[in-house]
Amino acid sequence: MKPYILIIDDDADECRLLSDYLTRKNFQVDFAHSIDEGIDIMRLTLPDHLLLDNHLPEGPGWKYAGLIKGLFPQLKLTLISGDDSENHDARDSFRRLYKPLDMGQLEGLLRGS
Repeated sequence: MKPYILIIDDDADECRLLSDYLTRKNFQVDFAHSIDEGIDIMRLTLPDHLLLDNHLPEGPGWKYAGLIKGLFPQLKLTLISGDDSENHDARDSFRRLYKPLDMGQLEGLLRGS
């Protein structure tokens, strides 16, 4: 069974780029463009891993990381941001990657290495 990844990012191009890459690497991928849409998808499908962008229509993705983990405790969650200078409590509690993403590093993280 393919590892199932959900991406929450309001940038449609970024979602398509990541989805295309990860699909070629034998992952099953869905994406959402808002927290609410992502939570709805997670309730229906329960992904293995969530890639959560920081800049979303509802505000900083960091603020929703704890809520999402509370709803889906088995979910592996990685925060993604283009700015590594942001100072949020969630930064210390969750894995994080910074844009531009190193696709090899991303794939390794998703495969558990």
